Amino acid sequence: LWASASINFANDAITRSDTVGVFGNRKYSYVNTDGNYLGWAYVGYGFKLTKIDLQMGIHANVNVNHIKSFITSPDGSGTMRTAANISDNNSYTVGMEFNYYKDKKYSISFEPSATYNNNKSNITTYTTDYWSSTNTLEGSVQLPLKFEVGSTFEWFIRQKTAVFDRNNNVMLWKAYISKKFMKNSQLELRAYVFDILKQNLGYDRVVNNGITTENTYNTIGQYGMLSLIWNFTKTPGGAPPAEGGMMMMRR
Repeated sequence: LWASASINFANDAITRSDTVGVFGNRKYSYVNTDGNYLGWAYVGYGFKLTKIDLQMGIHANVNVNHIKSFITSPDGSGTMRTAANISDNNSYTVGMEFNYYKDKKYSISFEPSATYNNNKSNITTYTTDYWSSTNTLEGSVQLPLKFEVGSTFEWFIRQKTAVFDRNNNVMLWKAYISKKFMKNSQLELRAYVFDILKQNLGYDRVVNNGITTENTYNTIGQYGMLSLIWNFTKTPGGAPPAEGGMMMMRR
């Protein structure tokens, strides 16, 4: 069981000041202000079911981002007025992990997680709320003659928003086959295929100051790779590897 948390305050933070003209033209500059902060908290718990060699874990984390900026715009009478625009961009994630190992010959893991994103600004009643989910299934099998096959399947689910209603769900499938050489299997020849389903998508969604921005961009698609790997690491003093290290810290 472990937990951690952090919060960071910025004094005289450099923030943006927007001026919107009567015709909708926008001019911006940067000013110093107080009140900006960001923070995160994480908690995780892992355990092992020894009878079936199954390691399990659950984790949750929170990220908060409080940003103060300024906007100057005409009111109903045409007078230019400046208001503080306070934006809160928060996310909340829960996830689980399942890892199964059998006699160092078979391994399979499944890691589902879901994130709720909540973004709001004080100068508007409009909020941007959406879910996203990442699910990873990974497995490998040791074969005779030091052969090994493995595969990873990642499913990214991204909820549509009222503004951006395109489908950004992606299924990434990659696989490999390898052959190990030398007495202690230090040398490995591996053939690898990435994005078997040809769905890799360069994608990014940012919500800031009440504005939602989505970017899609070109990225590396389906490809194959042949690699030669030499593992020359040694455990000092012949100490065995640590057990129970099934979960990695993340935020």
